[in-house]
Parts: sequence; C-alpha cells; structure tokens
Amino acid sequence: MHDALGGRVITYFISGFPMIDRELHSHPALEIVAEDPPVAYLDPRLLSRLGMNHLDLGHKDGGYASIHYIVKVRTPTLDPSQFPCVEIQVRTLAEDIWGEVEHLLGYKPDKRTSFAVRKQFEIIGSQLAAIDEHFNFLYEELLRFQEESEIAETDPLNAENLPAVLADAGAGCAQREIDGLLKLLVSRGVRTVRDLRNAASGNVLDVIRHTYRNHEGREPVNFEVVACLAAVGAEKDKADVEAIVRAQIDYLKGWEALKKEIR
Repeated sequence: MHDALGGRVITYFISGFPMIDRELHSHPALEIVAEDPPVAYLDPRLLSRLGMNHLDLGHKDGGYASIHYIVKVRTPTLDPSQFPCVEIQVRTLAEDIWGEVEHLLGYKPDKRTSFAVRKQFEIIGSQLAAIDEHFNFLYEELLRFQEESEIAETDPLNAENLPAVLADAGAGCAQREIDGLLKLLVSRGVRTVRDLRNAASGNVLDVIRHTYRNHEGREPVNFEVVACLAAVGAEKDKADVEAIVRAQIDYLKGWEALKKEIR
C-alpha cells in the first residue's frame, strides 16, 4: 500500500505548483515511485501553462482538484527496499477548503446521488478553479508591479512598495505579512519610504540580527526585524540600538504570553 502514510502541501496560489513539483522531484531525502507516477487532477490547459505536462492526467467527479505524488522517504537506517512510501497531496488553499467541505458533506461521486447534487458539485468545482485563477492573477500582477514601479522617497508605504523597500535595505517580507507590517510601521510613525530607509540605514539591521543571535540564539523572522526597525526609529548609536532591540524582544515575548492567557 502506497498511501498508508500521507501528507498534504497547501499553496496559496496555483503558481506555487511548479516550485513544489521541482522540490519533490529533486529533494535528496525523497524518491518519486516510478511504478506509481504523480497524477494531476487538474485542467490540462492549466498544467500546460505551468509547464507541468510531465504529470499524468487524472479525473474525479465533483470538481476535485489536486496533484498526488507517491514518494519513498530515504531512511539511512533502512535498506532501500524498505524505504516507507508516503502519498503527498498538493492543492491550493481554496481547493483544500472545498475538499474539507466535500468530505464533511459525505459526498461520494461513485454512490447514488441525485443529478441536481452532482451538478452543484461540478458548478462549485468550476467556480473554485476560476477563483484560483483570479487569486493567481492578482498575486502575479502585484509582484510584477512591485518590481517595475519607481519608488520616491516621499511615497507613503503601501502594499506595492513595502517589499521592494525592505529588500533594498536587506530585509524581506512575505505577501501575507504586508498588511500587518504596514499597520505596525504606521503605528510607530514610520509612514513613508524615507522613514523606513532612514530606520534601516547604517548597520542597524546587523545590530538587530546580532542581538537576536546573542539574546535568543537564532535569527529574527521578518516580523521581528520590521518591529525592531520601527522601534529603533532614527537611533543609530550601537549600544542604544541593542538596548531597544532587547526591550523589543521582551515586549514581544510578553505579548505572546498575554495572548495565550486570554485564550
């Protein structure tokens, strides 16, 4: 049995499929099972556009959309013939939500079901595919705009310019983090491109990372870096910056502890 063990990889956008496919095919700890090749339950036109025609096409009624891989996990303590097999399902967040709802409803395409119910499942499946296309279009357009747009020092920080400004400074952020980071920066008075660049100038980022390594034994994540930049502001004295970062670390820890108590 190749699917006794299983896992699921969820991507926000369909453009993430090729990256996941490359990783699964090239990861040193994994081996695609040749006698049970990957199957894509997707529109063949989408697969072609994503450059994934090497996958076998599959079809399930009810609008099911996913990619199934069977992989062997290379385990040093085992003989290759004993490597465990794992089924990995890859799908978008929208399709995963629909899959959970479909499972909750107990819908089985191969069981006796009214024509009206089967038709509704097909309609919802096609609508979800369209929604995924819209989400992916917005994602790629925003990335393209962020790369192409000219950024002025006096521009207010927004979803389009924040990733580029952070990248120029040597920091970064994921698309899903942008809204929260903008609210954080504005709450600390960092409102324009110039404000953020001034906060990140000099060796402030190096001091933030060095302080985290010494204080926490790890690198700071994107949110922590931006939170420290907002707290540091125009301060450039190394000792003062370190003190502010340490205080920020303690503040974030206290906030996390408070949230757990409230829950």
